[in-house]
Amino acid sequence: MKDPHEFMAAFRGTALDGHMVEEGPAGIFVVEGLDSTALLPLWHAARAAVPVTGRWPVITGLEDTVDLDREPAPEECAAFAAAAQTLDPWAVFSERPDFEAWQVSSYLDACLGPDAGRRDDPRLGGITRRGLDRWVYDQMLADPVLAGRGIARGAMLTSTRGWHAETDAQLVLLPTPAQWLTPLWLSYYGAGRDRESLGAAILEWEQRWGAQLVASWGTMLQFLASRPPSDSEDAWGLAGQLMAVGGSLQHEQWELALALPRGEAWFLHCRP
Repeated sequence: MKDPHEFMAAFRGTALDGHMVEEGPAGIFVVEGLDSTALLPLWHAARAAVPVTGRWPVITGLEDTVDLDREPAPEECAAFAAAAQTLDPWAVFSERPDFEAWQVSSYLDACLGPDAGRRDDPRLGGITRRGLDRWVYDQMLADPVLAGRGIARGAMLTSTRGWHAETDAQLVLLPTPAQWLTPLWLSYYGAGRDRESLGAAILEWEQRWGAQLVASWGTMLQFLASRPPSDSEDAWGLAGQLMAVGGSLQHEQWELALALPRGEAWFLHCRP
């Protein structure tokens, strides 16, 4: 679809009814003048119309498309798609550097509560930071009371209530229905020159968890997942992946792993 009037007709009767659609750079179309308090319903309207428009919608800031100067050539898109479908994104987005944990007792008090958990566990001696994170997760899985505290602590991690939103947001309609090709048009700081790896990660998340890219803010990505993990090991692994791509996230992996089965919203952040 390449006619603004056709887009407006496709959006009739939805939350986007009456919004003007304009041609943008690099083959995209843009919907501006969005209500920043209702971005998600507007995105849902455009997402539901993808079978008609053939274009994946992404919410962005106005500045996120100003540097686009050309639409990727068909052969460039084909090469990107081939790479994203075959490479292992986790060879690029690896876990953060590990190191020996310090002030273990203070950390456990903060995470579990004073004297909670098996403090006599010999594994705590010389444990690394990543190992300690996993140890806390295991303690919570084994104790419903501790798990309840951890779940309450991380409740906002998978809620859209904590999502970033800009007053001057726009809805970008990309010239592809395949969301994992998004990095061809929109940049994410955490991917740098590894756009294909980000595409591969998005494709994997889509296939396994029903993840859908909603917004791209340059240093932030926001997804909705229709099939969140139900298994604790799957949740732990996915939490590690999200924190690898979102290298500036400040919470603990165990917090995110507890939250993922209980919410559909993902927030990734990587800044300079």
